[in-house]
Amino acid sequence: DTEWSQWVRSEKEQLSAVMERIRAEFAAGCAGNAQAAAELRTQFERAGYLCDPHTAVAFKAAREYRARSGGAAPMVVLSTASPYKFPRVVNEALGFDATGTDFECMDVLAHETGTTAPAALRGLETADVRFKDVVAIDGMEDYVEKAAQAL
Repeated sequence: DTEWSQWVRSEKEQLSAVMERIRAEFAAGCAGNAQAAAELRTQFERAGYLCDPHTAVAFKAAREYRARSGGAAPMVVLSTASPYKFPRVVNEALGFDATGTDFECMDVLAHETGTTAPAALRGLETADVRFKDVVAIDGMEDYVEKAAQAL
C-alpha cells in the first residue's frame, strides 16, 4: 500500500461515517416536472394552497417520507418562492390558460385563484431593462475579462 492509497482509504471511511450520520438525521426526495405539477395541483385542490413548483416538490418529498416513516416525524415545508414567479408552470399545472406572456399568465393566475401577484413581480413588466447583453458560453470568459477591465 502506498501512502496515497492509505490516505484515500482513510478519506473514504471518514466520508462514509459522515454520510451515515447525515442519513440518520435527514431525508431527501425529488420530483420530475409532471410529479411537481401533480403535487402543486393536489395542494391547491385539497388545501386551497397555491404554491410554486419548488415548494410542490418539497410537499411531495415530505408526504413520501411521512408514508415511509409511519408519519411519526414532525414535518415542516418552507415555501421559498411565489407561484407568480413561475406563472406559466403554475397555470399549466392547474389547467389554466398558459399561452400568453408571463405577465398575462400572472393575470390569469390572479383571476382564476382570487390571489394577487406581488407588486415587485408585477412591476417587472414596466421596469427598465438593466442587463441587455446575451453572451454565448464560448464567449463568456472574454466578456467577463473585458467587463472586469472596464471597472
